Amino acid sequence: MLRPLLMRLRTLHWIALLVAVVLAVLPRLAHAQSLTLSPAAEVTQVPRVDSSGTTIGKRSLLTPDGISYSDCAADLRILATLAPAPVVANQNLQVWAGLGSDDCSDQTLRTGTTQRCWKVATDQATSTSMQIQVRFQDMLNIPSLIKPAPGYSSSYTPATSSVCGQIDYNTVGVYFLLTSGSDVIASQKLSYVVDTIGPAGLSGVSLSAGDTRLTVSFTPSGTSVDDAGTSTSTATSTSQVTVYWIPSTGKPATQIACEDSTTTTTTTTDTTDSGSDTDAADAGEDSGDPDASTASTADSGSEAVCTSPADVCYAPELDLETGKIPADSVPHATTGQNSSSYIINDLQNGVTYSVAVAGTDAFGNVGSVSTVQCGVPIALNDFWETYKLAGGGAEGCATSLLPRGSNMALFFVASAAFVSTLMRRVKRKNGGAQ
Repeated sequence: MLRPLLMRLRTLHWIALLVAVVLAVLPRLAHAQSLTLSPAAEVTQVPRVDSSGTTIGKRSLLTPDGISYSDCAADLRILATLAPAPVVANQNLQVWAGLGSDDCSDQTLRTGTTQRCWKVATDQATSTSMQIQVRFQDMLNIPSLIKPAPGYSSSYTPATSSVCGQIDYNTVGVYFLLTSGSDVIASQKLSYVVDTIGPAGLSGVSLSAGDTRLTVSFTPSGTSVDDAGTSTSTATSTSQVTVYWIPSTGKPATQIACEDSTTTTTTTTDTTDSGSDTDAADAGEDSGDPDASTASTADSGSEAVCTSPADVCYAPELDLETGKIPADSVPHATTGQNSSSYIINDLQNGVTYSVAVAGTDAFGNVGSVSTVQCGVPIALNDFWETYKLAGGGAEGCATSLLPRGSNMALFFVASAAFVSTLMRRVKRKNGGAQ
C-alpha cells in the first residue's frame, strides 16, 4: 500500500517539475521573438502608395517625414513590410497610433479610461512576411483633436477625408505590435510630423495693369501664423507665396447682369404675400433697376444679386469657400515669402483676369486664398498719349514754365539761335587758344 502511494507522489513531483520548467521557458521563448520592419525602421525607407497600391514619390524632405493636407486628401498611405520571427500560432499583429510621446506599446494607453492611442489598421494573424498599409487619414483621426471627436475605441474604424485640414503641427507615432493576448511580444515604431493647415491668408492685395501684364502687390507674409492662428514651428509658416490667375468668363449662378451700374439685392418670400403689381413696380423705382420687379416671380425664398457686368469679378476654378488648394488647371507661379509683388506676364490685353494669392508652407499646404482682385491688361500709350488721356491741355512741347499764349515756333527759333551763338563762342575761344 505504501509503495504505490510513493510511486504516485513521485510521478506528481515530476509532473510539477515539468510544468515549472515549461512555465519558465515559455516567457524566454516569447522574449526571444522579434519583429523586423523592412527595409529599416526608418520613415524615409518606408514607401508611400496611393489607394490602388502604386508606389509614389516622397512629397517632403522633412525629417522625420511629413504628412500634408494634400497627402491626406489624396488618401495616400504607407506600405510597411514586417517579419515576425519565429512565427507563433495565436499571435496577432496590431497597428496603433499615438500623439507625441505616447508609447502605444503600453497597454494602459490602449484600453480603459487612460486610453490615448487609436487603432489605424485591422488586426492580422502573423505570417512569415506581412505587408501592412496604413492610411494617412487614419493616422490623422486623432480623437483628442478631431471635431466632432470620434472617441477612443478598441477596434479599427476607417476615417474619412473630413479629418484632413484639422491637424496643426504635431507628431504622430505609428506602432506595429506583435501581440499574444494582451501582451506585447515585440514592436516597431515610425514617427511622422503632420501639419494639414496652411498659412494665414495674405492681405493688402491690389493690381496694376500694364501691356500684356498685371502686377499684383500684397503685404509680405514673412513668418506669418497659420490658418489655425498658431505658428509652433518655422515649418508651419509661409515659405513661399503662390499667385493664381485666370480669365473671368461668365457669371456665377447667383449673379445676373443689370442694365445699369446699380447693385441691388432682392429677397423674395412666399408669393402669396408678395403684394400687388403696384408694390413690385414701386420696388423697381426705389432700387433704380427697371428689371427689379421681375425678381418677384422667383421661387419662394430665393435670392438674386444684381451686379453690373463691369463689376463681376470672380475666379470660377478657385475653391474660395474652403480656401484649399486651387484646381491644378489654374495658372500659377511662386515667389519668396518676403516678396511684396509679382508681375504676371504674357496676358491678353483687354481681357479681365481674376487674381488671388495664397501662402504655402514647408509641407506644401496652401493657405486661405486672398480676396480675389480683377484687372485688365492694356496696351500702353507713349508719354504724350498718356498725358492727354490724363487730361493734359498743353499743345506741342509747351510746359508750365512758358508764358501763357507764347508762340511755340518763336520758342524753337530762339532756342536754336541760342545754341548757335554758344557754339560760335566756343569755336572762337578754341581758335584763340591756338
